[in-house]
Amino acid sequence: MKPEDLLVRCYARRRSPGHWYAVCIDLNLDAEADSLHDVKRSLDLAINGYLRTVIDGQNQASIAHLIRRPAPIKDRAFYYVAKFLNQVARLHRSYIAFKEAVPIHLAHNCA
Repeated sequence: MKPEDLLVRCYARRRSPGHWYAVCIDLNLDAEADSLHDVKRSLDLAINGYLRTVIDGQNQASIAHLIRRPAPIKDRAFYYVAKFLNQVARLHRSYIAFKEAVPIHLAHNCA
């Protein structure tokens, strides 16, 4: 396993003042909140909860299939748009691309 296998790609965007939306494009999870900090925290909780459910589930054979559950193409494309905007216009903070670390302690049940 490579270190980058422990990261999932995400983006957040401000839909309106005080309303943020975030998506994890590797797990097809999303979250909404009032601030960038809160939406990232909510998405992190969703990622952790999903991975814990998958790993602790009874069907160990399906783990590999469930761990990588890509979002629709429009969300994956938007991630790269947000990543590009982050690189080109650092002042443009309405679109944020980021990576979340998958917690190592979740892997303890994997065989």
